[in-house]
Amino acid sequence: MRRVGISLTGVLGFLVVAALLAVVAVAVLRESRPEAAAVSTGCESRAGVQVTTTTDFAPVVRAAVDRLAGDVEQCSFDVITASSADAAERIASGTQVPQVWIPDSGIWVERARLGDAGPALTVGPTLATTPVVLAVPGSLAPRAGSLAVQPWQDILRGPLALRVGDPADSTASLLALTSATEALTGTPQGDQLLLTSIIRMSRQAVAGEELLAEASTDTTEATAVAATEQQVFRQLTDATGPPLGVVVPAEGVAPLTYSWVVIPGEDEDDATRDAVARLEQSLLGVAGVVDRREAGFRTADGDGAPDVPAVPAGTAVVSPAPSLGEAQAILADWDAAGGDVRVLAVVDTSTSMLSSAGDRTRIELATDGLGSALEIVPPTSQAGLWMFSSNQASGAEWTELAPIDTLDAGRDDGGTHREALLAEVASLTDRTEGGTGLYDTVLAAYRAVQEDYDPDAVNTVVLLTDGREDEPGGLTLYRLLVELQASADPERPVPVHIIGVGTDVYEHELRLITELTGGRHHLASDPAEAGTVFIDVLTRPFRAE
Repeated sequence: MRRVGISLTGVLGFLVVAALLAVVAVAVLRESRPEAAAVSTGCESRAGVQVTTTTDFAPVVRAAVDRLAGDVEQCSFDVITASSADAAERIASGTQVPQVWIPDSGIWVERARLGDAGPALTVGPTLATTPVVLAVPGSLAPRAGSLAVQPWQDILRGPLALRVGDPADSTASLLALTSATEALTGTPQGDQLLLTSIIRMSRQAVAGEELLAEASTDTTEATAVAATEQQVFRQLTDATGPPLGVVVPAEGVAPLTYSWVVIPGEDEDDATRDAVARLEQSLLGVAGVVDRREAGFRTADGDGAPDVPAVPAGTAVVSPAPSLGEAQAILADWDAAGGDVRVLAVVDTSTSMLSSAGDRTRIELATDGLGSALEIVPPTSQAGLWMFSSNQASGAEWTELAPIDTLDAGRDDGGTHREALLAEVASLTDRTEGGTGLYDTVLAAYRAVQEDYDPDAVNTVVLLTDGREDEPGGLTLYRLLVELQASADPERPVPVHIIGVGTDVYEHELRLITELTGGRHHLASDPAEAGTVFIDVLTRPFRAE
């Protein structure tokens, strides 16, 4: 019986021949198609895969990249650090677009999508989160109270003297301000506290990275600063300064949320797509979870809090992330609060201002409101004070009590212009007499502010009156409007805001005057509202419309 088969020698011979033919074929192809080599190199033909993320999260990304060393031979990774706000701006304009972006909030993703030149963004899984907290220097901790959780009202009124970074650049600061705004807005007291705090903080803002460093020095000027739980954990772990305490806003703050965002390019090759996918797997895998936790980040659902002594488990209060519109409103308010005003406050001191409004007089309510408003106005702004009635010693219908000057300007007695101004405001309650010389005063005040116009500030007149023009021989309403029209200068706008108190004012004439100058009229039919309205009007330039 014959065996049917192939000998081992025959098989080996066949394989050797086949291998030789394959080598020859490859060599022929390379000679005839040299461009194929360039295509096959994938990422090597470019700068590699660019990954943009924040300074805090970059070590986690670099650890994931290191795990891929030798595994993704055709692609290199370039980890670039930038604030999420800066990255969003670059992506939106198309000036610097990475293959992968890991921002610290979805707000910046939405912001990047607003750009006309921006590419398509594909948002993937959430990689990590970290709550926003207030880092408190050790010297302030005893005065901050024993509770780790405090309402915004106590935080801003207490000894912490909170500082934040520019919310246009610091996500933690933006989210903290959003929380404070939502908690305090809606009542006159809350609005005033919030505005006062934002004005102060806008003038003390530094880069977000510098805030924690300044708090860590724990000098006598140290303040609480907006930070993240992860940043405090890192400071404690690295022992880069005195230990920091933590206060958490009771109303809750949205956490920083790090998401995987892929930005595919039009000419992206398979090697790049494969490298991006492998990096995502490296971050999401078990080793990636360990990296994130060791760096002080929580998981996507907020679990795995790092060991920060002042933040026991469950203490960090979080709330939903704000919308892009809410965030932009905060940024607009911040920008407005950082400006300056040049205001002339003009107060009616006619006899009728002594009329009772409950257990107080109209002039008392007006001076209280004006004084409170001047306390809010930042020291770099300018303010002056006039009173007006028909019985002025000067013979005119108004008297200058304090010239327009910078509030922190020094005086010969060692005080400041603000202190002198507040003293004059307090004296108005003893200076009420005569009738109401409204029209001549409005024109004179308008021209006085316009004459020394400051192009770097909002120049305005704020006038309060409880009556109507009753001075014979003065300007008529028609003549006042003609003179205001003739004096108008588009290069030197001076809006006149008039607060009418009580029921004796003519709303129609107030509207004509204010609309002609670009200002507004405000009616407080209940004189008890005069102070609140005065604060609202005088501080309006520091709020976005």
